[in-house]
Amino acid sequence: MRPLTLTMSAFGPFADLTTIDFQNFKNGLFLISGETGSGKTTIFDAICFALYNEASGDNRKREMLRSDFVESDIETYVELVFEHNDTIYTLRRNPAYERKAKRGDGVTKQNADAYLKADDVIASGSSDVSETIVDLLGLSREQFKQISMIAQGEFLKFLFASSSDRVEIFRKVFSTHFFEKLQLKLRDQYLEVQRQYSQKSQQILDNEDRVKIDENHDLYPAFLNVKGESYKVEEFVILLEQYIKELNTENKEQLKEKQILQTNLAKLYQQQATAISINKNFEELEKEKNLQLQLKEQLPQIEEKKQLITNAKIVLRQIKPIEDNIQRITSMINSSEQQNKQLTISISNHNTSLNNYKEQLSTLNERENDFSELSYKVKAIENSLPQFTAYDETISKLNSVNKTLANKQQQQKQIEQTIQSKNEMIVNADIYIKKNESISLSIEKNRTQLKQLETTQTQLQQLSILIEDYHKDEKQLSEYQLSIKDVLEQYNQKSSELTSTETIYFKQQAGLLAEELVEGEPCKVCGSTNHPQPAKLIDSSVTLDAVEILRKQKEDLNKKRETIQSSIDSLHIRQENRKEKSEELLSSLSLSIELSNYIDLTHVINTQKETTINELNQLQQEIKESLSIEQLLNTKRNELVMLNNEVTSLQSGLKDTERNVQELSTQVTTLQTTAKNQKEALAYDSKDIAVQELKKMEMQIQEYEKKKEDISNQIKAIEDSITKDSTILQTNNKSIQENINLLAEEQTKLKNELASFKDIDITPYRLSETQIDSYQDEVNKFLNNQSRNNEAITRLEEATKDKSMIDLTSLEDMIQVEKLKESELDEQIDHHSHFIKTNQEVLNDIQMIRKQNSELEQTLQSLKPLADTANGNLSQKQRITFELFVQATYFDYVLSEANKHFSIMSDERYSLLRKEDPVNLRSVSGLDLEVLDEWSGKRRDVRSLSGGESFKAALSLALGLVMLYRILLVELR
Repeated sequence: MRPLTLTMSAFGPFADLTTIDFQNFKNGLFLISGETGSGKTTIFDAICFALYNEASGDNRKREMLRSDFVESDIETYVELVFEHNDTIYTLRRNPAYERKAKRGDGVTKQNADAYLKADDVIASGSSDVSETIVDLLGLSREQFKQISMIAQGEFLKFLFASSSDRVEIFRKVFSTHFFEKLQLKLRDQYLEVQRQYSQKSQQILDNEDRVKIDENHDLYPAFLNVKGESYKVEEFVILLEQYIKELNTENKEQLKEKQILQTNLAKLYQQQATAISINKNFEELEKEKNLQLQLKEQLPQIEEKKQLITNAKIVLRQIKPIEDNIQRITSMINSSEQQNKQLTISISNHNTSLNNYKEQLSTLNERENDFSELSYKVKAIENSLPQFTAYDETISKLNSVNKTLANKQQQQKQIEQTIQSKNEMIVNADIYIKKNESISLSIEKNRTQLKQLETTQTQLQQLSILIEDYHKDEKQLSEYQLSIKDVLEQYNQKSSELTSTETIYFKQQAGLLAEELVEGEPCKVCGSTNHPQPAKLIDSSVTLDAVEILRKQKEDLNKKRETIQSSIDSLHIRQENRKEKSEELLSSLSLSIELSNYIDLTHVINTQKETTINELNQLQQEIKESLSIEQLLNTKRNELVMLNNEVTSLQSGLKDTERNVQELSTQVTTLQTTAKNQKEALAYDSKDIAVQELKKMEMQIQEYEKKKEDISNQIKAIEDSITKDSTILQTNNKSIQENINLLAEEQTKLKNELASFKDIDITPYRLSETQIDSYQDEVNKFLNNQSRNNEAITRLEEATKDKSMIDLTSLEDMIQVEKLKESELDEQIDHHSHFIKTNQEVLNDIQMIRKQNSELEQTLQSLKPLADTANGNLSQKQRITFELFVQATYFDYVLSEANKHFSIMSDERYSLLRKEDPVNLRSVSGLDLEVLDEWSGKRRDVRSLSGGESFKAALSLALGLVMLYRILLVELR
């Protein structure tokens, strides 16, 4: 990410709109410097706030970012334009703060908001934009602070980060999470295959428990010996195969034995069936002969039934039809004669009714003139009805006008009362406005004083914090000075001790070398062959280890001294900054007390703060009351304008209402005269009475006409009935004569048919068709039984010829013996078959699982070293994962680039190196740092660098990281 421009409005100390153009810095590296409090950190805060909605330091909250030196209507925001992956983005964000309301003089809360756009808006809303930035840059706020900008007080974090912390940073920066996913996938695959292998091994042992074997079998002890042992699975399979083979052999022998038994049993069943068949033929022959005797006894009865059937058919099919015709004709003659009697009576009654209705019709015709006069009266009433309607309309209109007149009079009264009330309100509002006209000047004056007091309060608060921190650091500085004095004494003491010990040690070594000198031979140290004054060997027990221990103790004390001195230097710088800022604030507050006078200064500040707070509270209360009065004053002014407009409008409305009342009064007088004239011209008191009389007359006319019409209809209906009955009477007389002739003919036929029975009673032969069929079925059944009986006797006599009954008991005993043998043999076969089936399934399952396990074992052998290598789990090896290896490669390049800068900054003394050998094989390593001191030629921990050296190292690291990041972006493009 490369910032292009940064715009700040009312942000921190930048009260005015301020824009910084970073495009002037071509190499991507720039330094922000300036006086204390000039806003250097604020620029970092602005960049960090725009990207992550947080300041660059943890002690500055979002609520503290708005400038205290701007009016309430000035907008606070940060706008950052930056380039990333060849795309230019615009990011704008504002914190939550109080601003001037758009309406009125109050304040309202401006909510926090943000948006990110390139060509179009990518994200909006404070939280959504922050999440999008993390995804876009691949860096969190903390990681961005560590590698993209080196802010005050935080440049050491990346330098001193552990391997595990750098892993997280590099994963984001270089997108190495793909390598992490690969190594985790290899690990998961290995664990999954290992789990499957263990599961399959357990399945084999579970299957061994399913094996069926008799405890008395010879192989049973061998099975017990190998069962449940994973390493004896091969022996178990061999035993199982042998056992299944033996079971199959036994099963085949048993099946052969069963086949012989079944053959013998089939022969016995055949003999039994033959014997049963012969015995059954003898039994059936005996039954058929007995039946033959029974049939001979039934023969006379069957002959009688045959004659009965013949006579019954003659009676049913020849005599009964004639008798039915005679009965039907007789019934028709009787029915016609009965109908004729009823018709004669009906005709007589109709003639009597006809004479009565004719007399009634004659009487009605005599009243015709009376109802004609009544019709004329009906027409007269109908003609007068519209006059009633006109009168009703006049009365209705009169009532409506009277009601409207009353409403208008009431409205006139209300308007007069309202005008009077509004005029009183106008007077009161005018008095209030004149009384409070000067309130705006008072409010403006108080606001100016309020801003001054708020500025004073802020300065007092800042001064209080600065003085408190200043005196805390004074105490800390005193403690450090005492500590460094003590450390210096120890260091000087240890230096003297080391110098003395080294002198003794070197003399001792020189004495040892001098003992080996031979006159005329070259010295191993200087090469001289002349040794005029060789060193003397001294008696001392000083060893090189003792010298090294003292040297190490001296170095440790020197490091401790440098650390304390660095802290003292930092405190001095901080104290100078605080002193400068405090003196500026004291001058601004017109206070002339020295910083060293802590108690008096604190008392004065607290007193001044208390006084300022009281004045602020009092002034705020006055402003609040004045604003309330001003708000009410504006309301009164608006009310006055509205009231004057309302009174003018009401007076205009009053004139209109008075004119309407006059017009309505004239209409009432006119309508009253019209209604009186209409009432005098009407014959009835009301339209309802006239309509009631009209309906009564119309009903009388309708009843007369309906009665006349009903009597005429009755006369016509009776005449039609008489004509119809006379016609039916003539037809019936003719039909009766025809049926009498037909009856005589049928009686003659019946006499002729009965002559064949020669005076025999035919009653027994009067049978129905169903009864005849029943008797015929009995005869046919007898004849069929007789025929079947004769055939059966002939067949059975032929079948039993030259044969006798056979005893079946011995045959059944032999069959039971053979069946018992077969049942016992079946049980043995089923037992062996069940064992064979179950054991064969177990054998197949075990062999299949062993094959699967063999494949899994091969997979494990190839997968385990790969997974262990990728995840850094190799025994007695450094814990470097695949991702860490890739990151270490990147890190080596970063260090290579960083050392180009660090070497220059340290006068070619220091180089940063990646620590190759881990301190602990069990911990994550590979990204740890150490520094090579070219002056001593030794490697040491980066934490041993001084404060200034650490800053240079961190700056170099950041430059190296940026260089690699740029190279990767170019390759990606």
